Amino acid sequence: MARKITGIVNERLIFKDIFLIRIIANDGDKEMLVDKDKLNWRTRGNEEVLALEEISNQLTRLGYNKPFFVWSELGLSGEIYRFTHDEWKLHGETKGFS
Repeated sequence: MARKITGIVNERLIFKDIFLIRIIANDGDKEMLVDKDKLNWRTRGNEEVLALEEISNQLTRLGYNKPFFVWSELGLSGEIYRFTHDEWKLHGETKGFS
């Protein structure tokens, strides 16, 4: 059973250099992997972060189409988020990359 995520998913922080991140968006009719360095990350302490809502806003400004997916993984766990209809939802969980 999936664990329940509390709080607002739109505000969930994604850490650029801590997580293994995959960002998937549509460019026309073609689904593609978006280079995370195309996004403008903000600094929080010593880390670069973005909330999921900031990611979808930037992807839209860059001309990508929905749905958007953000897959963030640590060694033993990971989460996949999906953006459609102007909100982010937890789409699935992984067991990490280890």
